[in-house]
Amino acid sequence: MKVLFLGNSFTYFSDLPAMVQWMADKAGIDLQTDSVTRGGAYLHQFADPADEMYERWLRIYKKETWDAVVCQDQSFHPVKSPAELHQAALDVQSLCRPGQKMVMYQTWAYKDGSDMLADTGFTYHEMLTRMTASYADAAAAVGGDVTPVGQTFAQVYALHPEIELYNPDGYHPSPAGTYLAACLFLAVLTGHSPLYFPIPDIVSVEEGGILRSIADWQMAKVCVPLS
Repeated sequence: MKVLFLGNSFTYFSDLPAMVQWMADKAGIDLQTDSVTRGGAYLHQFADPADEMYERWLRIYKKETWDAVVCQDQSFHPVKSPAELHQAALDVQSLCRPGQKMVMYQTWAYKDGSDMLADTGFTYHEMLTRMTASYADAAAAVGGDVTPVGQTFAQVYALHPEIELYNPDGYHPSPAGTYLAACLFLAVLTGHSPLYFPIPDIVSVEEGGILRSIADWQMAKVCVPLS
């Protein structure tokens, strides 16, 4: 399986695509990843011929037959402008081959109590609710899947607040946050239970085990054990 990630710093912090591939390699899953990212990028920029992101990702896309394309928008834009995410997902899909599998990267609400969240004017739950709905709508528009990272961040936050999923800035992911996202992506892409995924050295074994279990609970309806 070949997977191309389109996004920004929420994708390249701790190198999410590389972590997904490393986990797959260790688990004996045939999966390759690549990514096209730029800090602060919006999804609609990937479909704008006047933007450098348009040529960058299409150059890579046309070199391979990708099994899935992962789409991530700017971190607050889906909350503020859900209709624009909806249209951007359709526009990116229109540049892909017919029948291309699309996966929407549902990101998270900014850390509760952070200056970043306060500046939005929303509470944590309001931002999460809007984010969840916006990505679900975009996925439905393109007939794709959603990787429910934001919802799972909230579950970890509620059950294990001692696990820090955020970078000190209050919105980028910590290594643990990226690992949680990687568990969910590998589960969505392969259908396997996160319980069987390896834990990288940048995450403690104890925290990694907890994160795998919560990811498994989130994905229980669609995932199966590794054979």
